[in-house]
Amino acid sequence: MTDATQETTRENEVAFDSEPVDENDATGTSEATGTVAALEAQVAELSDALLRARADYANFKRRTDEEKITHREILMEKFLKEFLPVADNLERALTAAAQTSDYEKLVGGVEAVHRQMVAVLEKAGVKPMDVLHQPFDPNVHQAMGSEPSDEHGEGTVIAELQRGYNIGSRVLRPALVKVAE
Repeated sequence: MTDATQETTRENEVAFDSEPVDENDATGTSEATGTVAALEAQVAELSDALLRARADYANFKRRTDEEKITHREILMEKFLKEFLPVADNLERALTAAAQTSDYEKLVGGVEAVHRQMVAVLEKAGVKPMDVLHQPFDPNVHQAMGSEPSDEHGEGTVIAELQRGYNIGSRVLRPALVKVAE
């Protein structure tokens, strides 16, 4: 290496190792120290704000979860208060069944209780499925068996073994069905 190249390399090394100082300002080092202190204070302030935001979010999430639970309990309580008269009437029907031999009155009473129960369920958004003679759909039906049928096409529901129910647009309980082969 030539002397000129070595001298230029040494000047570049010195330039990278030293802090830039404004030649017009004699207090350049104190400004840099002040800037570092200001940045450290800003970092501390932002760290504190982040910790507070995290704590606020955790409190918000906890409060929201508690409100959801409370809301569900209130809805369940409301539904059960509407359903309890159905249970009371069913108990009355059973008591009446033990005391009477009039089969028609007994059946009439049980039918009235059933209508009351269906009304309470419908008010809650629960509706029975209509599945007979519909194409089998594994999303809403659960096949419990199959049998050959000349009247219905293959894959058609030919018998409902247990009623299925929807709540809104979702399946609450699939219908248990028999399917034509």
